[in-house]
Amino acid sequence: MALILPTFTIAQISPGPLSRAHQSLEGPTQCAKCHGTSAEAMPRLCLACHKELEWLVAQRRGLHAREAKTSGTSCASCHPEHAGRAFEMIAWPAGGELKFDHRGAGWPLEGKHAAIGCAKCHRSEFRTGPAAALSPRKGSAGWVGLERTCVSCHGRGDPHANSLGPACQQCHNVAGWIPAPKFDHAQSRYPLTGKHSDVSCGRCHLAASLNIPVGANGKRVPRFKPLSFAECSTCHADLHRGQFAAKCSTCHVTRGFDVIDRRDFNHATTRYPLLGKHRTASCESCHGRGMAKPKPAFETCAACHANVHDSVATLARARVDCAACHRVDGFTPATFTIAQHQRTRFPLNGEHEHVACAACHTRTTAAGSAKKVIRLKFSEVRCAACHSDPHRVVGVAAARDFTTECESCHTSVAFRPTTIGIAAHARFAFPLEGAHRAVPCATCHTTFTTVNRPRGRGGSLLGAPRPIGGVALNAVRGTTCAACHQTPHGTQFSSRADGGRCDACHGSDAFAPAPKFNHDRDAAFALAGAHRPVACARCHRTETVAGVARVTYRPVPHRCEDCHAVKLRGTGG
Repeated sequence: MALILPTFTIAQISPGPLSRAHQSLEGPTQCAKCHGTSAEAMPRLCLACHKELEWLVAQRRGLHAREAKTSGTSCASCHPEHAGRAFEMIAWPAGGELKFDHRGAGWPLEGKHAAIGCAKCHRSEFRTGPAAALSPRKGSAGWVGLERTCVSCHGRGDPHANSLGPACQQCHNVAGWIPAPKFDHAQSRYPLTGKHSDVSCGRCHLAASLNIPVGANGKRVPRFKPLSFAECSTCHADLHRGQFAAKCSTCHVTRGFDVIDRRDFNHATTRYPLLGKHRTASCESCHGRGMAKPKPAFETCAACHANVHDSVATLARARVDCAACHRVDGFTPATFTIAQHQRTRFPLNGEHEHVACAACHTRTTAAGSAKKVIRLKFSEVRCAACHSDPHRVVGVAAARDFTTECESCHTSVAFRPTTIGIAAHARFAFPLEGAHRAVPCATCHTTFTTVNRPRGRGGSLLGAPRPIGGVALNAVRGTTCAACHQTPHGTQFSSRADGGRCDACHGSDAFAPAPKFNHDRDAAFALAGAHRPVACARCHRTETVAGVARVTYRPVPHRCEDCHAVKLRGTGG
């Protein structure tokens, strides 16, 4: 027969009704189930009933394991009882559960977790740990039973579709899913180098070629594994349209499509090996940007190079390509030799053999366009087409003295000396005779300053005009003796009918004697008898007039008494 105590008697034993969770333990006969026979027994008895907490303490996990280390700590210090059926059995600090220091539970709330409300995590679906299985509150929200792994909460929405395993913390941290600061692509099977390091993750892991389906949320889940990366063509379209069978990496590097790895690419295996200057030419200069012209024309130089000769280059009167005169080592110097030049309209002889090609074949403007070309052919090959006239004869009537053609006096060996000798001079207005034969040319053909205008074939200027010394060809002083020689006679013979011409008395061999002068014929005093051997100076005295010594020829006294003293007989004289 059970013992039934009055209500007032129970009130004297129990401090108050138990909470709804413990109401099955109501009654004075069941107090020992929680309180035991001593104060130290209560924590042990609580854990015997709350198996999930007993497991956590044994595993040294969570808040209860930490509190169990503190001796004398009673469960009732946090979970008071006997306050009525509706009483919450957790004594939260001031401010309620939101003020709870989560570090005490062994899981500090950091990063994105710090801003999440308690109910967002302590949900029934997240209670997947062993402690939750031992809890009598199965299938409902609770404070225990959550695991500390990422997948315990985030596994159902794994953005990697379970392709990367459960160790999220290897790549992510609590600051946020994106970016993944701990992930180093360099440690993957495909390190990112060059331009790949600037590409966003989605360009590869959400590529259309992966055919990733759209999820229920309207988004596609990036695919990280498996991805094919052995060939560039997996991601990049073939700009060469299958014209090259080799791998892209044979020529290209990740620094950019227009960067060619010359270490691996061997142009010698193509139909056009690179030689000379072509070795240093950029790929883009022939193939265009992005290899737009994978197989450019190369049969002739003109396929790439502009024709600087206005398309008039010929050999043996046949049109030729650049390669006939130039090499791939450089446009200059040309391979066109002097021997080949000898077969042209203007063979190179003498000094012309040493003249630079550019001195004659100058750069000029093509007819009918503004294009600059190097002239090869010329309408004339006269000296005056290239050389300035140092004699000022161009445009001057040369009369009978000389021609305006340089070849009449000069050769291509050198301008000096000329081909005009004493014999050739006889065809001019002043033949060289007597002492004139020994006179240097420059004595009569004086120099003067003129302006030199060096020109190339066709009349184009080769440089700035500069002053040079010209040589006068015309007998600028005249052909008379007086034009060059100063007369020592003054005006003594100016009254003569010939005007006192020197050559009336003198020859070209020497001034003295005067072989053409006949004293009997030409003078007023004929020499006869004893006068003939008399020296000229006895009668023709030398006088100094205005500082100049001259011989007096006219007038000279010619009476006897003008020269002889007369002694008369009988005068005693």
